[in-house]
Formats: sequence, structure tokens, C-alpha cells
Amino acid sequence: MNQPPMPTPPAKGDLERRLAIVLNVCTWASAAIISAGLIWLIAVQPGQRPALATFDTAAATPTTSLLRPPYGPLTLVVVGVLLLVATPALRVAFLLISFLAARDRLYVALSAVVLVILTLGMLGIVH
Repeated sequence: MNQPPMPTPPAKGDLERRLAIVLNVCTWASAAIISAGLIWLIAVQPGQRPALATFDTAAATPTTSLLRPPYGPLTLVVVGVLLLVATPALRVAFLLISFLAARDRLYVALSAVVLVILTLGMLGIVH
């Protein structure tokens, strides 16, 4: 009987290297975005101390600060923080795709459940 060859999953070291790149890029990008927002905030208020202690978190939810103008330095900070918070979900999504490519059903199912839980938690549906 001539069976088709099984797909070969990526090497463990290769997967770990790719995952490290994804995590590094997300972490450094979020740090750069947050830094840019803070520099912008200081530049807008020269000679003044930024009023971060009075930052209204209720008014700066992702929907209010990202979807409605005026956009400002704190919007950029919120984008950076959202990217940093989304990094674990991106890691799980990356692993899910890798497990799909390797046709590992158990880990695909586990990764999908974890990704749904993380997503619901980030959206505030599950506490």
C-alpha cells in the first residue's frame, strides 16, 4: 500500500526561534509606541510636569480614546499598552497556527480554548 507521506512539523528549535521573534517584535514595538506617546506628551506640555496622576482611565477606554477624535499623546500610549496586553494572545495564536500546520489536533484544540479565554478576558466579557 502506498500511503501519502505525513507532513513534517517544524523543528522544535525553529518554532521556538520564530516564537521568540514574534514576542520580541511585539514587546519592542509596544515599548517604542508608549515611549513615543510619552515624548509627545512632554513635548506638548513644555516646562510642565505631565499630569499622568490625573489620567482619567474611564475616559481612555480603547473605544473612547481610539475611535473618537481628538487623538493625542495618551491615545498613542493606550495603543502601546493594548499591543503589550495583546502579546500573550498573539503568542497563543502563533502556536495555534503552528499546531495546525503540524496537524496536532490535541494542541490545536487546547490552543483554541486558551485563545478564546484570553480574547474574552481582553474584551472584558470574562473576568
